Amino acid sequence: MTQEMASIARAITSLLDDYNVFYNQVPEGYSSPALYFPVPTVEVESDSLSSFKYHYSWYIKVFHKTTQAVWEAASLIQSFFKEHRNLVPIVKEDGSYTDKYLKTFDVKVTEVDANTMQVYVRWDSHRGYADGEHITNYDAHVVQKGET
Repeated sequence: MTQEMASIARAITSLLDDYNVFYNQVPEGYSSPALYFPVPTVEVESDSLSSFKYHYSWYIKVFHKTTQAVWEAASLIQSFFKEHRNLVPIVKEDGSYTDKYLKTFDVKVTEVDANTMQVYVRWDSHRGYADGEHITNYDAHVVQKGET
């Protein structure tokens, strides 16, 4: 899991701390409420002469026992992103926060099955080429608090 993914997962699980959390697969017989963080979809493209970028799309699943309860949970996640200007605090490997934030794009919520909502989170991650030429900020969407 990348630092960016861990930061997003931490933000969401902090909101719904009584949910079961699954990362690799949802086991048979799991109990609701639950969150499932599958691997994201990733596209890569050139960004500049010295960098390229990954476009991440993460389809996070939220499960609950009723349609109303799952909608409320997914809406809480969406509201968190919007209320924080789509900025997610970046966490270190030890779980502590850095002074940087990940800029995400508008978060979408859709119903995908009975008592299941999908939270769609997108962000870009910029990287330098391996030939020694690299950009100084590894991620153009990582910002200091107060920047947008």
